[in-house]
Amino acid sequence: MHLICVKQQSSSATLSHLFSQGSVSAELYRGESDYKARIYRDASEHWKMTIEEPSGGPVIVYAIANDRTGDLADTLFFFSKISLLFNARIVQRLGLGVALARIPMPEGSLRRKKRKPRKKQASQSG
Repeated sequence: MHLICVKQQSSSATLSHLFSQGSVSAELYRGESDYKARIYRDASEHWKMTIEEPSGGPVIVYAIANDRTGDLADTLFFFSKISLLFNARIVQRLGLGVALARIPMPEGSLRRKKRKPRKKQASQSG
């Protein structure tokens, strides 16, 4: 059983949100019995079969839609790598597995967030 969190690699903030989603899901899974019960109930209804908890719990999968060439780990933004490491450690401390998956997209197909132009500061004369 895998809990999959998906986002496109458009900005460091987007990926930080993705990694946070995974660690929050792990916290809820371990700490809230209603949350855990709902996961298995919803999965069982969706797949029309009984889904039971695997030994050790599910794996949190961070799936990233990426249109860049090269290994996923090499194309992540610097701060995203730190955020991934931080959140993966949280998930692992809770006893759940962590996986990283790349969703390959055609080159240039993902929209990048446009940066807002910086406001020019008024020059101050002293």
